[in-house]
Parts: sequence; C-alpha cells; structure tokens
Amino acid sequence: MNASLSLSSRRGLGGVSALVGGILMVVSAFLPWLGYPSSADTVSGWDTYSQASGSAQWFTQDAFSARGFSPGFTGLSVLIAGAVLVLLSLVMLLSLAGGAFRLGLAAILVLAVLALLAFLVGGTNLTSLYATGDPDRVTPEFGLFVLAAGAVIGLVSVWVGLSRSRS
Repeated sequence: MNASLSLSSRRGLGGVSALVGGILMVVSAFLPWLGYPSSADTVSGWDTYSQASGSAQWFTQDAFSARGFSPGFTGLSVLIAGAVLVLLSLVMLLSLAGGAFRLGLAAILVLAVLALLAFLVGGTNLTSLYATGDPDRVTPEFGLFVLAAGAVIGLVSVWVGLSRSRS
C-alpha cells in the first residue's frame, strides 16, 4: 500500500481532520470568547488567562456555579489541549502503513483518552456559559463556537480514525 492510499484510509482522514480540530482550538484562544452587552467589550481566551491569577490561570472551579458564569478553562489550557490534539493527529499520520511505527492497543487507548480530555477542555466553556450565564451580563462570542467546533472535530476524528476497520 503506498502513502497516497494510506492517507485516504480512515486513520489518515482522521489524522488530517484531528489536525484541523487542533488548529481550530489553538486559533480560538486568541479570538473573542465573551461579550458584554452593557459595554460592547469582548474578552478573548488569552485574556481569560492573563486576567486570572494562581491556579485559576488553568482552570476555574466555579465554572458551573449558580453565582454566574466563569470560564472553566482559560486560553492557556485551550492552547495546550489544542497542541495535544495536533500531536495526536501527527501520531495517527505517522502510524499509517509505511510510516514510522504501528500503534498497539494500549497506545490507541491512550490516544483516545487524550482526545476525550482535549474535548472536555474545548467544550466546557460554552456549556458552562449556557448553563449558568446571564445573557444580559455576558454572551458567547464566535471564538467559543470555534473552540467547541475544534474540540468536537478533534474527538470524533481521533476516535473514528483509531477505530478498527478495513480501510
């Protein structure tokens, strides 16, 4: 099997799609995440990191608090999760027929779990905003939707790409 056929396999397409998902997550960290209707200001994912302090620079434990919205993960966490997704996609692409190595069952399970963790980082903020946010105080901006889309694309791509198939 030559490399061009391998890239069109389930794992090859999953690897390329996961790469797109990871890039979307990384880019989303610098896009507007939150809008404030009262002032027309926006906050990017990176702003959530630079404005936080201590352990809250990674994860805010009161994201789903009834007191109001707080992003679950900051821009730095999203950058790391997006980079992990990019690395997963590269591992998938390098494991194609004729590639650098083959993936065993244990490696496939580890990659699947890492993809799930990246998805949780990517999906938590938008979910938290809709679950606890007051639309009169804070609204989602397009960066959160790009983040969620990248996380979903990444998870589905890795899981489908690593599944057993004849392709």
